[in-house]
Amino acid sequence: MPRPKTPSDQTLIGAAIRRQWLAPGIGPATFRAAIAYNRDLLAPMLDVPVASLSACTPDSDADRLAAEEEEARRLLGGPDHAAPWAALWAIRDRGAPAAASPEWIGHYVLGPVLAAWADCAAAMLTQAPKVHALALKRDGTILGEAVRRHTPALAGRLSDAWLSRRSSAVAAIAGAHDREGLANLLIRMRHRPATAAEAATELGLPCPSHDPDLPLTGERFERFCDLAATPALCARLEDYVNEVRRTVLAHLDSLNLPEGSPLLLLDVGYAGTVQRCLKTILALAGRKRPIHGLYFGTSPGALWAMTDGSTAGGVFGMLGAPEPFMPTFLRHRDVVECLLAQPEGELLGYNSSGHPRCAPSALPPGQIAAAGRLQAAALAFVEHWGRQEAPLPSEDSAALARLVLTRLFLQPLPNEVAILADWVHADATSLGAPRRLAEGPPLADASREQMLWPAAAMSRLT
Repeated sequence: MPRPKTPSDQTLIGAAIRRQWLAPGIGPATFRAAIAYNRDLLAPMLDVPVASLSACTPDSDADRLAAEEEEARRLLGGPDHAAPWAALWAIRDRGAPAAASPEWIGHYVLGPVLAAWADCAAAMLTQAPKVHALALKRDGTILGEAVRRHTPALAGRLSDAWLSRRSSAVAAIAGAHDREGLANLLIRMRHRPATAAEAATELGLPCPSHDPDLPLTGERFERFCDLAATPALCARLEDYVNEVRRTVLAHLDSLNLPEGSPLLLLDVGYAGTVQRCLKTILALAGRKRPIHGLYFGTSPGALWAMTDGSTAGGVFGMLGAPEPFMPTFLRHRDVVECLLAQPEGELLGYNSSGHPRCAPSALPPGQIAAAGRLQAAALAFVEHWGRQEAPLPSEDSAALARLVLTRLFLQPLPNEVAILADWVHADATSLGAPRRLAEGPPLADASREQMLWPAAAMSRLT
């Protein structure tokens, strides 16, 4: 069948504006750039997500649904060309939940995103039969479960591991002389540089008497490292990081991983910090093995993890590209992490046997329960998706997921705002204190420090 004529960018932008797809402060140029990128994957596919997402809005009726489906088929070049989407429509129509419920978001938003993720992860594991996957708790818990639901035969090659940026970064410090490792823990991986007092707490050292509450920038960081390297503190620091490393290794040993097999870390992203640190931890212990990573998306910082033959892949984007999707995704990563949040609190460390110790959850009980229902619906979607006979090529399902996420970030529907806007995101390393997604000044161009989800706050003003 000849390739169908591709609709013009202006046609797609017009459709997006008619359906109120563009958020305040996000103009047609941004949407046009997203179209240009996704069009390279499959020229006409952009039109179906626009149509199908609009048809799934709470106020749609049977006549509108039929009209939208007809428009999609017209833009795709006829019913034959639209056939690959039949499986997706069938899954969407099966037992669709009520709009004003977390299950709705799981079914129509997180479900297609996790299905695209699982398509790629399952393909990688199938093509590399010696690789064992580690789903990194907390956020990676659902990502690992999505792979199990998508392809049950892979369940025996996937384990859940409690590995956090903080514990991994501490364990990766070779000693007081390792200023690169200290900078990684105290400066790079945090929402702001640690103060001298915070740094001392992180490393099991006494609090410095000089300027303890000032951030370790520039010369203050160098002075702190000089102090940590003095004979009085050097041995103490090294004993501390060695013990943390021992407990991280004990946790890995408790997972009974295949001896010497390459590992594939499954997580949301973004800079591959845990991947890079785990490589160092294993090397310091004389247990070096290949460590790869597969993420929703990666920032340019993931280049640091891509050494010695290691890979750090992104299903929806890599190293900050494509634009504008990846900058938009990284700006709104807190929304995604809330959708994936687990009932456990943050990892504090491990006991002597490597069993994880977690803080009490900072999330309200009602949010934990709603997130569980949302995730259950999303995983049910993935399970149905995995049973289909090749519903979509993986690159096409990834492009669909980019559109689903872009729409959620920039033009959330009223039911999504009502359910999600007051959800709390708790990530002490990235944010400091827990914050609600739509808490802050309702400005379309608000920074992440001001507001985690500007479009949700703007929606409440209309």
